[in-house]
Amino acid sequence: MNAFSMQADSPSIRLIVAQHASLTVPVEHLADGDDLYTYGLSSLATVELMLAIEDAYDIELPERLLVRSTFESIDAISEAVTGILGSTRVPGSGPSDSLRSPLDPAL
Repeated sequence: MNAFSMQADSPSIRLIVAQHASLTVPVEHLADGDDLYTYGLSSLATVELMLAIEDAYDIELPERLLVRSTFESIDAISEAVTGILGSTRVPGSGPSDSLRSPLDPAL
């Protein structure tokens, strides 16, 4: 799956959360703003969720987003992914200049 086969909308994020978050309740019973950690999201499951999101959207989450609040809810995940997808100038071409390291030789 890549960034063009899925959108960063609630149903798409819910599917990824359902498959990778190992929650104590079905995702269908949660509101988009519910705290996923309250429903059993562990640190290990957060890493698995992060990897699944990166794979599904063909993105790499920048270090500034590798914090608990990014994965706290379906809304938060959707917002983070939408922000990354929106910052990519040419779809599938990689990170924008704003996400590149200052040590990147392409700069």
